[in-house]
Amino acid sequence: EHLSRCCQTASRQGAMCVVLRTSSEASVAGLVAQILARNDRQTLLLDLNLLPEDLTLVCVLVTGALREVRMRGAGLLLSGAGAVRDSRPHVLAFLESRLARHTGPVLMVIARHLPVVRLSNLPHVVLEVPSDVVHIGTRLFYQQVGALGVEESVDIARLAQRYPLQHAHV
Repeated sequence: EHLSRCCQTASRQGAMCVVLRTSSEASVAGLVAQILARNDRQTLLLDLNLLPEDLTLVCVLVTGALREVRMRGAGLLLSGAGAVRDSRPHVLAFLESRLARHTGPVLMVIARHLPVVRLSNLPHVVLEVPSDVVHIGTRLFYQQVGALGVEESVDIARLAQRYPLQHAHV
């Protein structure tokens, strides 16, 4: 509910960064996409860990991603900022420079054990994502797969991580 309200506020008042602190960065992406969809927005995930080392390519990819976000009216979901902050601060610096003119929600997923990353030119809201919310997808998978009678050798936790379910899919 808090995340939904923050996204609505960002839609009305301009760019803001919503930092989602969680025990599992990967599991939150589906939740964010579902919430943004309720607000008639698509989600574009930009994993900063996957950006190349070459700063020129980083600039091209980040600029392209932000253009896509603007054209679609999508929400931007950033992951990997915690790891990139120390190892490649130039990536965050370039991103900050490009977000100066951005409008709409910017969501950043960060592991709970890492310090919050702040993009200096945006107002921030920090939300703690409860662990039970993160593990909904795994529980749904266990329920659905258990009803199908799948072999015990199947790694259900891995499937749940790879193909996250939301309540709407069940």
